[in-house]
Amino acid sequence: MQCFWIWCFLAFIMFPCLWSQPERSLYIETDAEMQQEMEYALAQEVQGQLSAAWTIYQRHWKKSKALVQPCLLSHTALQSLKTAIDQYKSNSTVTSPVVFPELILNPTMLAQVAALESKAGFGATAHYLNKALAPGLYISTPEYIRIRCGHWDKELSEYASLKREMDEQIQAAWNIGPQQLYRVILQYPLQLISVKLMIDLGDWYFEQGQLHRALGIWYRLKLWKQNLSTQDCLDVDIRIALASYLCGDFLVFQALRDQYQTALYKETWITYRNQKMRLSRFFQEIAKEKYSQTTQQWNCFGGNPSQSRLITGPDLVGKDFPCQAFRLSRHYDFHEIPRPLFGEKRIYTYSLSIKDHFIVATSIQNPDEPKTLWRFSFPLHIAMDMTDSSLYSPALWRDRLYVLFPPNTLGNQVFCLDTKETIANSQRVIWKWPTESEAQDIILHSAPLVLDGKVFLHLTLFNQQINSEIVCLNAQTGELIWRQFLSSIMPLEYKQATKLKYAPASTGLAAGYGLVYCCSNLGTIGAVDMETGEIRWISKYHELLPQQYRLQLGKTIPKCMHTPPIVKHGKLYVVAQDAKLLLVYHALTGAIQQIFPDSQHQGEFQELFGVSEDGKIFLCTQDEILALQPNAAQEILWCKGGFSGSIGHGMLTREWLYFAASGNLFQMSIENGKCSRIENPNLGVLSNTQGLLLISDISQDYLIRTGRQLYIHKITPPNK
Repeated sequence: MQCFWIWCFLAFIMFPCLWSQPERSLYIETDAEMQQEMEYALAQEVQGQLSAAWTIYQRHWKKSKALVQPCLLSHTALQSLKTAIDQYKSNSTVTSPVVFPELILNPTMLAQVAALESKAGFGATAHYLNKALAPGLYISTPEYIRIRCGHWDKELSEYASLKREMDEQIQAAWNIGPQQLYRVILQYPLQLISVKLMIDLGDWYFEQGQLHRALGIWYRLKLWKQNLSTQDCLDVDIRIALASYLCGDFLVFQALRDQYQTALYKETWITYRNQKMRLSRFFQEIAKEKYSQTTQQWNCFGGNPSQSRLITGPDLVGKDFPCQAFRLSRHYDFHEIPRPLFGEKRIYTYSLSIKDHFIVATSIQNPDEPKTLWRFSFPLHIAMDMTDSSLYSPALWRDRLYVLFPPNTLGNQVFCLDTKETIANSQRVIWKWPTESEAQDIILHSAPLVLDGKVFLHLTLFNQQINSEIVCLNAQTGELIWRQFLSSIMPLEYKQATKLKYAPASTGLAAGYGLVYCCSNLGTIGAVDMETGEIRWISKYHELLPQQYRLQLGKTIPKCMHTPPIVKHGKLYVVAQDAKLLLVYHALTGAIQQIFPDSQHQGEFQELFGVSEDGKIFLCTQDEILALQPNAAQEILWCKGGFSGSIGHGMLTREWLYFAASGNLFQMSIENGKCSRIENPNLGVLSNTQGLLLISDISQDYLIRTGRQLYIHKITPPNK
């Protein structure tokens, strides 16, 4: 018996190692020679040799938008670090560095840092410490240089010709349009660009209703420009406050309101809507503005607006609402159907069986008599594994529908379909990407993200290793605008060992603040500029975790019917399926804000339901639902379990969380977690535990549920 317990103890100790084998390395695109150049330029900069530093930076400015550098420290922190090292080496009293108090508390570490500085130079030392303080975070080389030059307030002779060149390009760009001006701005240090120009560019996007593009520009202005005047800072902040309120980033709005409603700003006056008013009144007027639902279309979820877009859900418990149910399809050979897509009083459903694969457009102009408008069958030129349930709903933009076919299959393509009723099926395909020959080593993942006339896709490329990439296409023509490599992992043997049956897929794409975000589920989360594809930041999130990242060969990675990253309140919320932890990042800089839970072994999250207006986060494991309240004394607001089956997909509204479990539909209060089963004899029972309960975005009069069949129910009387 004693021997048995010894073996149990050894198995417990060894289990993590056994579970995590075999090890695979994760690669992002760096350049060792350029890294040394950046370290040397950094050392020159700290020593005040700005001309020498600028010469190096300018040489590498436009070398590659894909090359990345470790996240960098501020100029103040670098100066403080240099002072501490010099004091230590001269046996002087060491004053506490601004961001390195641990060096004072740990003399051994300070000695090691000083020794490293003597051996490798200050630049290498700064990068070493920065990596220790911000593990896993990388930014592109151009972004690195922009930030390094962003605080320079001294006139450099080298800037004169650059300034003239930039001014000429800016003048020409204004004649073309704001998008071209934005691209020009990315090519130069922001220090050369006037604050007024950046504010005006953000104002243009704001007036066009692209609030998050405007926010992205104003945020970057504050991040890049370290020496904004008090008036400039105020001008930017009041714009950020207004745009944040209108698009639902209420936490950002509240923080700015609290900052400027202090006695210091009591007599501050501003101009708002051509009226001069006190700053305190400005925040009161904002609260009267209409909260804009349409501005949240920038963040798609399975082709529909994200779950971070909240609607007021009806209270369905105890309501014997009528169920004028109609079935849009009869049978699915897949485990579950994709989420239906709504647009212009239509429902688009992606239907698959062994013999047929098609898109159906159904009009619900008259919900009592749904009408099939058209049906498009896909060509069956690729064999499909019908045991795979990774299906993605289409995306809609204007009168065009974008859908991946076959889903999660090597060689699949994105089809652009004309949605007009008068189009013959033979002419319904406008374009498809990539070509059949180019698609042989590619798998496209997740629902297409369509925004501002562009289609964004995540793909996995098998080319001696597995590459994770984002592509941007012209939504009208299908022309490739840019293609950006994020990371790669594992040798080609993964493809051969698994025969692609368990090909890892991303959780989907999200967009906000002018960036496109992607969680690869292969150890990386990336943010790229939606106009140029330039990497802003990449997180190798496994470096944030206590265990070294490994991927299991021949094991199932959870399929991606999950929530894409959610961009809200200036943050990025992600549940990576290869870590099953909640990761919260600063959306603009990539700085990690929160990891939950602290222990990697306890991470069992299956899905991120959404984020509420007051910042609460709702997630689920296989049999529990949790509500988190960050920055509170009690991090877990409530936790509810005891469900007899797996928890399926859910829908978050301002008051309720709706979800499916054990073949039943549930309604849960987001305030206290009180849960009730929606018992209505007209609803029947879900065909499987992974069914979806969704309140239609067209109207709150409909309840949609899916399993292997799709039903729509009228839940309020027509003459309400």
